[in-house]
Amino acid sequence: MNLFDKVKDRLLNVKYELSASHLDLNSTKDRTFFSTGQKTINYNAGADLFERYHNDWEAIHKRTEESVRSAETIEKQINQVCDIVKLEYTAVDNLYTELNVLPELNEQLSASVDLAKSLCITLRSVEASLNKLENICEEEELMKNKQLHRQRLDSYKRKKYQQLERSKSMLATRHAKIVKEHEKRQMKVLKERQEEYGLAFEEQIRQYQQYGNAYETSLSGHQLTVDVGDICPEDDTEALNEFLASTEEQASTIVSEEKLESDDDT
Repeated sequence: MNLFDKVKDRLLNVKYELSASHLDLNSTKDRTFFSTGQKTINYNAGADLFERYHNDWEAIHKRTEESVRSAETIEKQINQVCDIVKLEYTAVDNLYTELNVLPELNEQLSASVDLAKSLCITLRSVEASLNKLENICEEEELMKNKQLHRQRLDSYKRKKYQQLERSKSMLATRHAKIVKEHEKRQMKVLKERQEEYGLAFEEQIRQYQQYGNAYETSLSGHQLTVDVGDICPEDDTEALNEFLASTEEQASTIVSEEKLESDDDT
């Protein structure tokens, strides 16, 4: 229990006792004086003095209560000040602890800065390596594309060469057929000429036998029809060679143009 509470309880007990005594005195205030033999007893003696003391005591009690309330207020303020001082002490203690940790924190910060610099250098080297790897991948992809286009070009060349060979074989077959037909026509013409010349020779022989001289007879009734193929002799292969050479040049020109187009596309 607090000291002020004890004082307050003690004063209240005294107040109750004095109040009880005052009531007893007031109850005997109206009594008359009576004599007991030789002396007269006044039972109201001291009542005024007691009342004055009682009033003084009430004033003292009021001031004491006010003092108690003031003391309680001061105690609260002191407690608040103590709490504030404790908080400030805790803050100062924390600040002191943090100040003690500050050099170590500074060292850690310096180490972190050095680590960040080394990481920056490492990242730059990694970035350079990644760029180099990307270039290598692009070169590899380019080589693959070149190889693929080269394979396509070889396949295209083989295809065109096969087409050229087929064209040559077809042209050779056609030429052989044309030559054979030409030979047939020429043989037919020669045969017809031989027949006509034979008939003319026999007629000249008959003329010579009949008239003793031979003269040329007109072959008006035996006109010969000569085709364009008759202009070329039987063993003339120059036209065929020129035709085949022009065909090869056209095929090589087509292949080179398509190759240039494929290179432009790549």
